[in-house]
Amino acid sequence: MIEPPGQRADSFTLPAGDLAGRTRALTDFIRSLAGGLAVIDLREAGVEHLSPDDGIGDVNGWERALHLIERSSAATVGLFGRQIGGSALEVGLACDFRIADPESRVIWRNDGAVWPSTALFRLVRLIGPAQTIRLTMLGEPVHASAALVSGLVDVVTDNPEAEVDMLRAAVGRLDDLRIVRQLIAEAVHTSYDEALGAHLAACERYLRRRGVD
Repeated sequence: MIEPPGQRADSFTLPAGDLAGRTRALTDFIRSLAGGLAVIDLREAGVEHLSPDDGIGDVNGWERALHLIERSSAATVGLFGRQIGGSALEVGLACDFRIADPESRVIWRNDGAVWPSTALFRLVRLIGPAQTIRLTMLGEPVHASAALVSGLVDVVTDNPEAEVDMLRAAVGRLDDLRIVRQLIAEAVHTSYDEALGAHLAACERYLRRRGVD
């Protein structure tokens, strides 16, 4: 069961408010994690834009918070509501897993300008340039079923609690999440020969922990 964030140290709801406030809250949560599975609830986050008071310093701080998610010692899962966009979408893209409602729509509202973030970078790495162009340049929303096919979300369900419980059990069996995450990320842009050394080093660490020579 997904409990309210006040009752679980590994659950967080992205708050409303300005970008600086969201950055502080998200940063504090990610830094408090010590492993396992962390749930980031984006279902009530809504869609927003940068306010006139937000500057490049605020955006830079927000980007650092997103990168903290990607380097967290905990696996992270983002819960998508019926409409997901803006900074809530950015958080979801930085998570390891994304669970969507059957009625979810991923949207990209930008009032004629590109949302000033690295969301484009993460989208292309996740779903490729063609899907990203349709979403960001043509403004076509991505519905839950299409998001599942493209890889934008991992699960579509009206029972996210059951999926979170399953993920929590699976993550608990992982030996070293950060190394696994790093090897997967590097596989996208490195050759086999370049990747081999890192994989062998990871295997050696695993064997040492298991007491195998």
